[in-house]
Amino acid sequence: MVERKGRADSIILEGDDVELIRRMLLIGLSSYGEIERLQNEQEIVEEIAGQPLKDELRVVHPTGSADTAGQFAAALLTLQCAHEAPTTPLARAA
Repeated sequence: MVERKGRADSIILEGDDVELIRRMLLIGLSSYGEIERLQNEQEIVEEIAGQPLKDELRVVHPTGSADTAGQFAAALLTLQCAHEAPTTPLARAA
């Protein structure tokens, strides 16, 4: 369950929600890696064949961005830091 409290730009996530988000980010990152692998294979095939593949056979990159892996890593790091951060004023003071 996601709950909004206090600041408009913050939310509270249950531990199960954080784990679900983390798993989905890992699936997305793994899928991104597979797309990169297939695009590399595609380039090799085109080089060997001496001609481009037909459009319907080409792997389409979902983001078209070179920093996608970095964005996945930043999202996972944000979850990790939030998970490890102290949650009570007493814990922060210690």
